[in-house]
Amino acid sequence: MRRPKAPIPAAWAILYAVLWVLPGFAQAGPGGVFDFSASVESLAQAAETGVGLPVGRYVVLTGTVRSAASREEGVFTAQLEIAAGQWIGTSRIVLRTVLVEVSGDPFRDLFDRGSLSYLRPGSSVLVVARVSGARENPEGGRTALLEGVHLRRLDAL
Repeated sequence: MRRPKAPIPAAWAILYAVLWVLPGFAQAGPGGVFDFSASVESLAQAAETGVGLPVGRYVVLTGTVRSAASREEGVFTAQLEIAAGQWIGTSRIVLRTVLVEVSGDPFRDLFDRGSLSYLRPGSSVLVVARVSGARENPEGGRTALLEGVHLRRLDAL
């Protein structure tokens, strides 16, 4: 018995569609999801000016804990203020901050005073977070708001 031949135009159409879509996937790789050029300073400045905040993109930041607070209302949640200084000339420092909100049990140890990894003011941290927008400050101005995915204390023993 003779096998029916596959329709050649359909095979070419499928191959063309796959090749056409592949560059889109390559562009949506880590470089398309992450903003590796972002820093605490650049995010704080973008929130203040309202221009260039990479909302929806992930960032990897290092900074110093300025303040930390946690809540235990059903699901564990916490908010961390991360700061970084920028020298202006040789005698003036401008302090820039961003807010990182986290939720879930994996972050609980970082906010437990009895833990070795406790995030106290002055601790150096590594943050992987998604930029969610900006929030108005009570004292005026705007601060970048991030949704924390991973936090790690860098100066812990």
